[in-house]
Amino acid sequence: MVRLSNEEKQTIIENVQQNIVDIARAHPETEFYYFIAPPSIVYWGIEYERGKIDYRIEAERIFIENILSCQNIKLYSYNDDFRIVTDLDNYKDLSHYGEWINSYILEQMKAGKGLISKNNYKAYLERERNFYNNYDYKSLLK
Repeated sequence: MVRLSNEEKQTIIENVQQNIVDIARAHPETEFYYFIAPPSIVYWGIEYERGKIDYRIEAERIFIENILSCQNIKLYSYNDDFRIVTDLDNYKDLSHYGEWINSYILEQMKAGKGLISKNNYKAYLERERNFYNNYDYKSLLK
């Protein structure tokens, strides 16, 4: 199992700080909306084979915790909408989904669904960890 190095953790923190958090803090009058795009189950299968599921989720945790430090950022994720991720008809390749998924995500965001908060992000990450570490990736070969 591959783990994030301290240097990689620091790089994530610095990138999020510089490219997202600093901008949001410089503009407290603006509400920012971000979402984590859901890659396909094939992408997750590759990460699983590489021993990088927990690596990826740890990177996501660091990202989320830094984003949640800003009151004027709303963060959404659909990595735990397993209906999207496991339906390969939704994807053009490993991580690019069809325009109908864009529309779905926008509808979900408008409805407040998929919102990541300080109260729910740990449970969200655990759902991801459990699902992607235990998925039957061999079923994709059939």
